[in-house]
Amino acid sequence: MDTRVRELKDVMYDADDIIDLCIIEGGSLLKSRASTTFAVCYPSSSRSSSYFGSIKHRYEISSRIKRLNDRLKEITGDGSIIPDVDIVEKGLPLPPVRSRETSSIEVKADIIGTQIEGAAQNLINSIVEISENPKCVVFGIVGMGGIGKTTLARRVFNDERIIQNYPIRVWLCVTKNYSETDLLKEMIRSVGGSVEGAESRAELEPKLVSLLSRNLFLVLDDVWSPKVWEDLLKNPLMLEATSNCRIVVTTRNENVARNMGDNIHHVEKMDEECGWELLWKTVWDNREKGDISRFKEIGTKMVQKCDGLPLAIKVLAGVLRSKRSTMEWEKVLRSDLWRMKMLDEKVPGVLYLSYEDLPSHLKQCFLHCSLFPDKADMYRRDLTRLWVAEGFTEENGELSMEEIAEGYYEDLIWLNLLQVDPTFVDGSRCTMHDLLRSLARVLDPRRGRLCQ
Repeated sequence: MDTRVRELKDVMYDADDIIDLCIIEGGSLLKSRASTTFAVCYPSSSRSSSYFGSIKHRYEISSRIKRLNDRLKEITGDGSIIPDVDIVEKGLPLPPVRSRETSSIEVKADIIGTQIEGAAQNLINSIVEISENPKCVVFGIVGMGGIGKTTLARRVFNDERIIQNYPIRVWLCVTKNYSETDLLKEMIRSVGGSVEGAESRAELEPKLVSLLSRNLFLVLDDVWSPKVWEDLLKNPLMLEATSNCRIVVTTRNENVARNMGDNIHHVEKMDEECGWELLWKTVWDNREKGDISRFKEIGTKMVQKCDGLPLAIKVLAGVLRSKRSTMEWEKVLRSDLWRMKMLDEKVPGVLYLSYEDLPSHLKQCFLHCSLFPDKADMYRRDLTRLWVAEGFTEENGELSMEEIAEGYYEDLIWLNLLQVDPTFVDGSRCTMHDLLRSLARVLDPRRGRLCQ
């Protein structure tokens, strides 16, 4: 039974691939028809080439449809198990999750070129050189998803001058539906205090204020509303605490940052040179590099398609890691999947390309991760057990199902589709970036609705 389910799921994903190819080919056909009048008056060899190319694509698509139908007939030919199956939607309970805590630990591999270093130094200068009046000053780091706001905030947080000037440093990740008491508790723990016996906001605020006797540097990562400052933290930090404080806020919305303070820093998109450096360093990692220069021209063109987003470049690197010839890189560059228009306009096309490059079993695992709530931590043990229970794992005589699922987990991390929490040195905890989660929910709306 499990084997049949896996076979049907594989057919489903292959059918989805064929539909995408039809959409792309249909768009190309409409463009060619638009130029029909001109082509009738001025026939050319390029017109003929386009015509025969179109026939070739249609033949390939029809062949894939025929092979898919043959596989379906083969699967449904064995009707012995079908009558006994009740069509019931079975929902596996997800393990309890807690809000993600983005780490303040600096990932050296993310600091590429002089661009981010220059931005960090400018922001650090603004923070340490500002006068002690006013008592609290908020600095906003603003930019679109995947552009590197958290990376920049980490670089500032771990700078030696910040450490010297601000003995108390706190890093908090703020979710859309944050809990006021949970944030206050986390902040109290971060400065060495105890929350024992305090559960309400009225009990927690005095505890926090009593601990802030020295200068404070606070990072509020991924803020969606200014209420976390105006309604929660502003009063205890600005009016009651005896220390000076500097707050750095990362957000996608400039209005959120401006409602909290006037010091705004816009994160610039990564330039081509830095983008190429990030790409090749992620592709080759610590392995034998060989002659990288022969890949640079093609790689730079792909970096341009990533529109300066570090996340998109890292995900692209995951696609290219298994490709070792310029011909394979050229094939990725020419892929029609870069131009997919059916997706959410906020999701870069390269993310869809990386999904399409996955084998069917990893596609299922990737989409399954979108079931977890936004900002949720995911643990290797929970994910692998769920994937085994869902029937995503393909049998291998030498390995157990759990070991196979753990291999899938490592594959998704290797491809940069899941991000390891750097505070877990064994890689057992991970998160999924918002843009990748959006991609998964666009590709599988049913799962997205279930999660919501």
